[in-house]
Amino acid sequence: MADRDSQFRKAVKACSDLTLQDGLQAVSPANREKIRPKNTRSVTGSVDIDKDLENKFPTGNRWDYAVGYRGSDNIERTFFIEVHPAETSEIRCVVDKARSLKAWAERNAPDLWNMTVPREIHWIASGRCNVRLNDSYRRLLAMEGVGSPKQYLELG
Repeated sequence: MADRDSQFRKAVKACSDLTLQDGLQAVSPANREKIRPKNTRSVTGSVDIDKDLENKFPTGNRWDYAVGYRGSDNIERTFFIEVHPAETSEIRCVVDKARSLKAWAERNAPDLWNMTVPREIHWIASGRCNVRLNDSYRRLLAMEGVGSPKQYLELG
């Protein structure tokens, strides 16, 4: 059962652009299997950022999800998650999405954005990982706080 007074839930409710969902409900079923919480009861909520901001930014680069999770250390974190093709040609697109997320969140959802430092910004491959991460690409992702793409994300 999600913590009804969680910091994540309060931060989402403070932003009129976002719609809070219980557990991983905001994550599409196809993408949900790529997010693996160690304890499903520790998921404090989720948001489909892409869907919630679609009308406001119809042609913009929108990040996919935010998920709240209370770890075994009892610290609640927000995980910003993008499920996207993991191809070398897509690195700049993911970087643009991360920049758009930061710009929007700093203005419109500061409580959510500042909840976890360092920020948990993750790229999950929608299919296979086919990324050649040379030094310039690694640096580009690191500058935006985005980790290398992975097959799935373990919350814990």
